[in-house]
Amino acid sequence: MITKTEIQPKPITIAWVATALIASSIEPLVVKLGYRGNATAAQLLILKLIFGGLFIAPIYRHIHWVGKEKLRALLYVSGCFILNYLFVFYSLTTITATVLITIITTTPAVVAIINQFRSHEIAGPKFWLGFGICFVGVILTIDFFNSNTATLDPMGILLAFMSVATSAMYRTKMEAITKEIKPITISAYIFGINAIIGILCIPWIGKVDTQTWQLAAWIGFAGAIANVAFISALKLIGSTRISILTVLQRPLVIVLAALLLKEPLNSTQILGIGMVLIGIQLAKVVKKETLSNVEVEPVLLIQKTE
Repeated sequence: MITKTEIQPKPITIAWVATALIASSIEPLVVKLGYRGNATAAQLLILKLIFGGLFIAPIYRHIHWVGKEKLRALLYVSGCFILNYLFVFYSLTTITATVLITIITTTPAVVAIINQFRSHEIAGPKFWLGFGICFVGVILTIDFFNSNTATLDPMGILLAFMSVATSAMYRTKMEAITKEIKPITISAYIFGINAIIGILCIPWIGKVDTQTWQLAAWIGFAGAIANVAFISALKLIGSTRISILTVLQRPLVIVLAALLLKEPLNSTQILGIGMVLIGIQLAKVVKKETLSNVEVEPVLLIQKTE
């Protein structure tokens, strides 16, 4: 017997998602400012790890021994986290943020495919329709009349897709970990590990000017807030749904740029933002939960996640 139960989004879920989106949307704008100065990708990445570890320090009291197996899982997601940002930061040195974010928009599809193979979720026609509308919407937000949009360096494109792969690995593995460890403990472990790695790499980043230190501090702070909020939201709604919601980052960056950097919005971009909002409402998956261990035919409860 298969039933469907509607689950309405809780206020706390909306709050965590909103916090993660806003904090993560600030980062590419700050990185862009860093590259206008003397900052390098290595400097911003290493200092981000260190500052993130410092800002997250108050929650280190939640660290407790989780066992060797769970520690290995945490080291795995920490490695995926660092690799993802490594690919993102270096791709931004050769391609525009617009191209990068467009490629990153494919992440929900990769996460959905992985979860289907792992038999955790069912992404039906409605999900793919919604995802398709989101993707077209993101494409429409690109300013094709800007010559910089045409920057399609092969290495930058490759690094961007590698960031998609590591992000998908991080999200699907993290969903499994949050079922066994509290989000605040996970964040404490990850940022502690990242800070140690960052400190060990300091001798290799060269001389850092004052502006780079300041920008890296902002990136570390935003990254710490975004990570705690992201993991908390992921535990509540799953890796596929949180991934489709993060597609909102592109429209949010455009709106922030319009407000903070006085960059104009054209009608096509506004249409694209509207399509993303519509697509996100459609792109929902159903989660499978086993109700019986009967050897004949398993009984499943299908719940629609918000």
